[in-house]
Amino acid sequence: MKLLGLLIIGLAMVCASACQPDADTAFKTGLKYYNGDGVTKDYASAMEWFKKAAAQGLAAAQYKIGVMYCNGEGVTRDHAEAVQWLKKAADQGYADGQCDLGLMYNKGAGVTQDYTEALKWFRKAAAQGLANSQCNIGAMYALGQGVDQDYVEAVDWFRKAADQGYADGQCGLGLMYYNGKGVNQNFREAMEWFRKAAEQGQAVAQYNIGEIYLRGIGVTQNYAEAFRWFWKAAAQGNTDAQYNIAMMYYNGQNYTEAFKWFRKAADQGHQEAKEALQEFPF
Repeated sequence: MKLLGLLIIGLAMVCASACQPDADTAFKTGLKYYNGDGVTKDYASAMEWFKKAAAQGLAAAQYKIGVMYCNGEGVTRDHAEAVQWLKKAADQGYADGQCDLGLMYNKGAGVTQDYTEALKWFRKAAAQGLANSQCNIGAMYALGQGVDQDYVEAVDWFRKAADQGYADGQCGLGLMYYNGKGVNQNFREAMEWFRKAAEQGQAVAQYNIGEIYLRGIGVTQNYAEAFRWFWKAAAQGNTDAQYNIAMMYYNGQNYTEAFKWFRKAADQGHQEAKEALQEFPF
């Protein structure tokens, strides 16, 4: 009877194992629900499937769960919980998990802000060639976060990301050339990198191109071209671009449009736009 009991238990365990979807299948099912690929988008179902895969140790699933807690997708936003799941993925060497964990430490979201810890995780991901992390390291050197400020080192890291086509890295490198930080000031080179980023829809780069045309820095001054690039950035919610559009309308005496764009920027907290509204003629 004891042997029979053991056999029954063993069969039950085999059945449970056979009925449990493998991690890759569970993860792919979760992605379908997450993206609405062939099924109705459903974050709750996505989370359920990701957790099945994560329980089997799949780092990609652990990462997605962390992202969902961070963004509040299908769950209440919980940065501390997000950190726990990102750490699980990061500890397995999952580069996206390492990068996002670094961001949490950099921002102090769900953990005590710690630039040294942020840089540690960014470096792990950057060593795997992740452009996002390379760009983040560049920003930390440019700002002196957790390291001595070093513009030359910042340029090196921005370039690593930019050479992979990463738009934020291209914009960062453009800013270094524009300001002459870590490299000789070169407006033409700055514009080249801004354009590469702007063509990918990077709003800050689009705004910067608008500024260059507005002021005629290294190019022939061209208000129409400035307006065109500001518009692209403003459409993505860039408040500096919205403010500049308002100013261009104001200077052209189109006060109705000027007021509208000042309001857009002010509603997002742009201080100069708020002050402009207080002094508006109507």
